[in-house]
Amino acid sequence: QEAFRLCLRKFNCRHTAQNIMEMTQKILDDYDIRQKTQVINTDNGSNIRKGMNDLSKVTQLRINQ
Repeated sequence: QEAFRLCLRKFNCRHTAQNIMEMTQKILDDYDIRQKTQVINTDNGSNIRKGMNDLSKVTQLRINQ
C-alpha cells in the first residue's frame, strides 16, 4: 500500500467539526477522489474526530484516529 499527504490548505475559518468536514469534502472533490479514498488518518483533537466521524456517515470512508 502507498500512503501520501495530499495537500495542505490555509484554514481561515473556525476549526469546528462542521467546517473541518466541509473542507475535507471540498479537497476530496477538488481532486476527484471522494469515491476512491478509503481511509483518512487524523490526530485525536475532538473537533477533528467529530468532523471525520460526521464525514464517515455521509461517505464510505474509514477514519483512523
